[in-house]
Amino acid sequence: MVEGENILNSGHLINCGYISKDLKEINILGMCLQTSAIRDKPHNITGSLQLNENGLKVTKISCTCKAGNSQKCKHIVSTLLYLNRNGISSLEPISQTDLKCSWSGHYLDEVKI
Repeated sequence: MVEGENILNSGHLINCGYISKDLKEINILGMCLQTSAIRDKPHNITGSLQLNENGLKVTKISCTCKAGNSQKCKHIVSTLLYLNRNGISSLEPISQTDLKCSWSGHYLDEVKI
């Protein structure tokens, strides 16, 4: 939790938005700089959030880092903290064109939810 907050506070979460949304679900994408290799392409955090009368429920979330599927990923924590602090309404749409943006000469991996 502390490492995820440090990532957020240091500005390493460089993008957080949604790929698609409807009345029941929102599919999010976050991009986070690698702490061990700042100049390399960022980690992609993808997830699905279910909207209900009690708020939001994370139905699935993963990261492209080594710990991304282990439930111990600081990049996922950073993304969830961002959503908690800023709210879902603050998310901007991320289009397929945006996904093709280059990062230091590398194209971002295709994002699949």
